[in-house]
Amino acid sequence: MAATSGTTHSGHMKSAWPSTATTTICLVACLASPMSVSAQTQAQPARFELTPFAGYQNSETFTDEATGTQLKLESKQTTGLVFDVSLAPDTQLEFFYSRAKPSLSPEGGGAALTDVKVEYLHVGAIYVYSNGHVRPFFGATGGATRFSPNAPGLDSDTNFSLGLTGGVKLFLTKNIGVRLEARAIATQVDSDSAVFCNNGSCRIFYEGDFMWQYMANAGIVIAF
Repeated sequence: MAATSGTTHSGHMKSAWPSTATTTICLVACLASPMSVSAQTQAQPARFELTPFAGYQNSETFTDEATGTQLKLESKQTTGLVFDVSLAPDTQLEFFYSRAKPSLSPEGGGAALTDVKVEYLHVGAIYVYSNGHVRPFFGATGGATRFSPNAPGLDSDTNFSLGLTGGVKLFLTKNIGVRLEARAIATQVDSDSAVFCNNGSCRIFYEGDFMWQYMANAGIVIAF
């Protein structure tokens, strides 16, 4: 009788074990499921990037037709903003704005003729090679260049321009990084290469059909 009772007790224990194991597995699966969804959500790359930057742009040479003097638009620090929107894992729509205020001065030295605010407003696309911490990129943009001289005898001038850019984004965290880039922008001047005019009378001329400016910029990327 004792043996029979022991056998019955052992049978009860064996039948309870599968039920306990099943419950435990279900509990672990239920807990792991939200964690897996959360991890997948966190892995999604940011859609937008905002990059305030500072940099430097090169000088350019003009001619003052009134005096025959060679004028130099000096190299100057530039500041601006880049806004990127992800269209695909490796492609971003890019909006670019920069401004600088160099002096237009005689190339041989002397008092500045005027300060000139130089602004670029472009839109384009960039290709990003990687989604890791180091992200090389290159792209092209198009838009407008605006020259706004401070002198009362010279009008502002807005012309079409094209640009190329390349560089690297170095992400320190998922949402914060550093952007280092170089840009080349070609601005189409008028057919007679006049840059600044006043009531149809042009005074400052550029030698060539395109004015090239080169920039080296560095900024902080804020991804969200």
